[in-house]
Amino acid sequence: TPAGALVKQARQRLDKSEWDQAIQDCKKALALEPKNPDASVVIGMALNGKGDYDGAIKEFDKVTGLSGRDFAPQPCRCLRESFILALPEG
Repeated sequence: TPAGALVKQARQRLDKSEWDQAIQDCKKALALEPKNPDASVVIGMALNGKGDYDGAIKEFDKVTGLSGRDFAPQPCRCLRESFILALPEG
């Protein structure tokens, strides 16, 4: 799908630390598929890369509220909790 291709491109941008471009690609994907969990996860990962930990947690929270035929929110809840535990203290 076009949204899937944008998310794939965004994941490649994460590998290059191109945080803002990855976020923009995922926002385009979400405009096409508003409940695309992969796009929200990648946005969270990009925000984490930028040091915006609160923003990353909010994105992961969005994903846990999604549901669909091919999506189970439980793994994202675990991802969110692991992410919070790994945050630097302070």
